[in-house]
Amino acid sequence: MLLLEMMSIPARMAAMFDALGDTPLPVWCGMSAARDEQNGLCSWHEQTTSFSDIVDLAARQQFDVLGIMHTSAELIEDALTILGERHQGLLMAYPDSGYLEMPHWRFVDTITPERFAQFARQWHDAGAQIIGGCCGLGPEHIAAISS
Repeated sequence: MLLLEMMSIPARMAAMFDALGDTPLPVWCGMSAARDEQNGLCSWHEQTTSFSDIVDLAARQQFDVLGIMHTSAELIEDALTILGERHQGLLMAYPDSGYLEMPHWRFVDTITPERFAQFARQWHDAGAQIIGGCCGLGPEHIAAISS
């Protein structure tokens, strides 16, 4: 399979999607979001671009899986709603938590494994079939959602 991560800049997304050509491999596409000044969802990299716009671009590709990743756990459910309105296939949720403190790659202010498990239940109820974690989340978080 091919996993496209942190898709959030339309021009780069279009070039990436074109590069896929007619691949016979399954493609999973994870997009990243942030909150804009009006409290809506926007691209993680380009806050003048709405999250809905990048989802529309990805949804036209008819990928096997669309999802939200490298995005604060608090935003995942809202993103899943937008994704579910535009994609009939599998949905994934792959959040981050906390922030990186350099120079030792230490994540601080991360959510607890118990809170992560609460979020995961909400994401499942919102349609996510694939749930994981990235930056700031560790084995203890995945263990908390494994049941």
